[in-house]
Amino acid sequence: MDVLRFVESEAIKDYWLRIGYEPNSLESAYLIYRCGNATLKEKHEAWNELIETMPDCSVEKRNGWMTAQKSLHDFLRRYMAYEGRYVEKFLDATPEGNNGRLVVYTLKNHYRNANKVDNELANKAFSSFESSKTYYQQNVDTDGIEYIECAKITVDDANDTSFVSISPFFDFMSVGGLSDLYNDGSENSLAFFEGLFFIFPLPFRAGDIVWDPACRDREPYLIIEDCYKAEAELPTKYKRMYEHGDTTDMQIRLGAAEEHGVSFTHKDYLRLEYYTIALIGRYRHLEEYGHMLVKRNRSSG
Repeated sequence: MDVLRFVESEAIKDYWLRIGYEPNSLESAYLIYRCGNATLKEKHEAWNELIETMPDCSVEKRNGWMTAQKSLHDFLRRYMAYEGRYVEKFLDATPEGNNGRLVVYTLKNHYRNANKVDNELANKAFSSFESSKTYYQQNVDTDGIEYIECAKITVDDANDTSFVSISPFFDFMSVGGLSDLYNDGSENSLAFFEGLFFIFPLPFRAGDIVWDPACRDREPYLIIEDCYKAEAELPTKYKRMYEHGDTTDMQIRLGAAEEHGVSFTHKDYLRLEYYTIALIGRYRHLEEYGHMLVKRNRSSG
């Protein structure tokens, strides 16, 4: 199957094609899960294709975080069934489907421009998902909207609220937590995919300037150190991370431009692209620091 269509970074996708890297079944399942551009329907179609065309595997329990799975294929079937049940229940606005209680739906736009505030939908509530969709499509300008947060709220108990993320076209993108996925209930707050950790081959090297198109700040960053291509390349200090880390550890160290130099931060690397626009102002510090890193690496190599 063509799992590379779920890799959001064109730079990484091109690199994998060039080196012939083919993600295994578990890596492919994860890449489908974390793709922010894919709808829930597209993810389910891809997971079903994975089940039909790629080998099954077991997944070991990771330290204190996620449950072991005897079969990745069986887990994906349960996961998709859960998401289907969640959507079905979310769409049910009848008192019969909500323990005799009334529910309302609210919408909140999330814009690509982090400084833009959503006042258009404030204090508006709808009697059903369909009525919120009708109002939205007739009254809201979707330009610049990244996604919509839709909440289903029980009228007499605001704590009883469920959420989904939807596209401006009202396609479901993601749903809430895994509250009823695990049969024994002992680990029902754990997220399987969030407990995974991978080392993917990356094209980025120290001194490269990159950016994250999905990040609202749209700022360039500097790659501080070469990326490791495989477990064998990991320094000893990172071995524990490989064994016990989760997706929050799948980040890369970056330099951020400040007025008088460069500060350091970490970001998810699977969305990064090369930054090709000329650097001006304080961003010139990234270029200067990058040249120093390249020179230092050459002299030490």
